[in-house]
Amino acid sequence: MFLNPIFGSKTRMAQYHGVTEAACRVHDEKIGVGRVFHLYRLPETIEERISDAFQEGSLPEEVTRCFEAAEDAVRVLADLAKGPVEVKSGPVRLGGADMINSPDGVALLAATYRAAFQAGIKCYPYFTDR
Repeated sequence: MFLNPIFGSKTRMAQYHGVTEAACRVHDEKIGVGRVFHLYRLPETIEERISDAFQEGSLPEEVTRCFEAAEDAVRVLADLAKGPVEVKSGPVRLGGADMINSPDGVALLAATYRAAFQAGIKCYPYFTDR
């Protein structure tokens, strides 16, 4: 991989930051910034836990498989989703911020992204703290 000479053992972390920053900008542009949260702009405590797990190498194996191929990522989303959902193109409010860290919120987020991938549409699910 071309990043290895520059980042060495931190290559995966560099990939993570690059992808999440790009995705965050697109989501922010579509949803807005403020009292909203999405997969790429979570409450600070959650983002810190994810970053720590990444740096410590303690992410679950199914999450690390998402980096290998799009099919693996969709499979992980299917495993996390509790069922199908209907999606539309554009921003989609999933609920309040209290759902972000709950199993139901994670399942709904995964189901929404999975349905959007399968439908070939760009969907931007988010939660609000209002």
